[in-house]
Amino acid sequence: MPGDELEFSSGRKIKIGRYLDQGGTTLIFETSEGAVLRLSKTKETLSILGNTLRGSLKLQEAGVPIPAILEPKPTQYVAASRKAEYVLVEKIPISYRMHEMDQIPPALRSEARMAFKDFAKKTASFLMIDDFRSDQVVY
Repeated sequence: MPGDELEFSSGRKIKIGRYLDQGGTTLIFETSEGAVLRLSKTKETLSILGNTLRGSLKLQEAGVPIPAILEPKPTQYVAASRKAEYVLVEKIPISYRMHEMDQIPPALRSEARMAFKDFAKKTASFLMIDDFRSDQVVY
């Protein structure tokens, strides 16, 4: 799949780069544009991408630091009430995962703890965040 070019119903073409990771419902790839592409693993999980788009608006309103969704624009998607075929997301640098706190150099550990606490405060009012897992929290 890396190196393939996908064309979506919007007419947008995206060249798939290297495989990065996978979630419970999506495969995650780099793109030639320097962004991250989330593709649904199955037709049955396409609705999860729609939930991601709708949920991102609520998270942004609450001030939760999440990667920016580049396409489709969440406000356009929600207004159009259509199925999302993919989600193109801002690529963020990842240095450490929350469960690797003991590996963070002491000079950064206090800053990382504060960032994780801030994230926890901003997400505390949410009962559930789609297919998000705690091991996906990064610094």
